[in-house]
Amino acid sequence: MTGPIQTLLDTLTQHMPGGIQWMYAAIVGSMLFGLALMAKGAKFAPTLAAVAFAGLGGLGGSFVAHWLGTPVWVTMGCCGLIGLIGGLVFFRIWLAVLLGSSFALGSLGLYYVKVLDAPLAEYGRQADQPFVVTLPESADLSATAESARIWGYLAENVPNFQTSFLAILISTVAAGVVFGLLMPKAARAIWAASAGTVFFLTGLIALLNTIAPHLQDRLVSLGPWGWVIVGSLWTSSLVYNLHDCREKRPQKDADADSKKGKAALA
Repeated sequence: MTGPIQTLLDTLTQHMPGGIQWMYAAIVGSMLFGLALMAKGAKFAPTLAAVAFAGLGGLGGSFVAHWLGTPVWVTMGCCGLIGLIGGLVFFRIWLAVLLGSSFALGSLGLYYVKVLDAPLAEYGRQADQPFVVTLPESADLSATAESARIWGYLAENVPNFQTSFLAILISTVAAGVVFGLLMPKAARAIWAASAGTVFFLTGLIALLNTIAPHLQDRLVSLGPWGWVIVGSLWTSSLVYNLHDCREKRPQKDADADSKKGKAALA
């Protein structure tokens, strides 16, 4: 449990802009957003998708405006509206793809913990630095080149690495997409519980790492019990979201059925 958490924290710390106020705002925002997803994420997933696509559309509209020479705000508004409609219309497909990506990330994360943790630690020792995802500081070492070096190192030192990695990636993405298309309500609940738990725990761990490192060390030292706590939070959120996104029959339909039943008895 220590390896992935410490890698994540080191990576976030290295690329986080300066300023303690910004850091605390991001940590608290992550925790609050995670709690909101854990409680109501499934119910409001279509709205969140529409807002996200509207934002992406508006951002893309700024580039389109410069390319076409059209008014910036008008173009951004039109593209944002297109993104909003697309997010609502294609929500089910978007959610299926997102769920497939989540399945893949979870499976690859487990593969990292079980198989890749030790080789990557050795790679970091050989490079005389801990394994942290870093941005290139010079043109000599691009992110692509560094990724290729890590991939080649793992291919040489981990048995069947390439086959296992691609098999896990393809199978889990396909399974997640199929599941998301066939069971949209369950997919919404799984997404909300998973994303909410990740956002909340990431913010919580970052907060403890900032103000009370000894408490973070105590949590990490729980070992398997720590994962039991995480699993309990995720399961509770999943059950609540499943119940929350369940379709409720409109009262007028129930009244109409009651009247039909009474007429049939008469």
